[in-house]
Amino acid sequence: MLLAPEAYQILSLGMRYVFLTLTAYIVLQLVLQSLAEHRLLRRKKLEAAGAACGYLEVSAPDSLAGERFVLYREVVIGAARRCDICVKKAGLSPAHAALYEKKGSIYLSNQGGRGGVCLNDEPVKKKDKLVLSGDRINLGRLELYLYIGEPEAQHDQEDD
Repeated sequence: MLLAPEAYQILSLGMRYVFLTLTAYIVLQLVLQSLAEHRLLRRKKLEAAGAACGYLEVSAPDSLAGERFVLYREVVIGAARRCDICVKKAGLSPAHAALYEKKGSIYLSNQGGRGGVCLNDEPVKKKDKLVLSGDRINLGRLELYLYIGEPEAQHDQEDD
């Protein structure tokens, strides 16, 4: 049984689309896997260096209240998966803000967050702001408190 030339053309066209779709899927999976490995390696490298210098605790929105994020020497906060602290439900930009250590102090920088970046109700624009333990950071609808040092040490100080 022979097929008409038109049937071969349709079959050939369909196979091209299947091939292109599979190729695109494979490339997408490779990119996602590479990003996941990069984040894991970066986190492991920071942990190995003992770079944890504190934590951020969420106070708003209520659905995230009480959640804690470890603070390393450089942390990018945003809604993108590539961020060190990824929070999708708080109206953040893909890369909203960053906290970084410089000469023993920690600074907050605005990475172009649409919802604004505020430190203790003062907007952070172009110039980075020095942050201290207990400071309140607002990123869009997300409200965080910064604590420098180990969580256990913070609770011991509060009990005294």
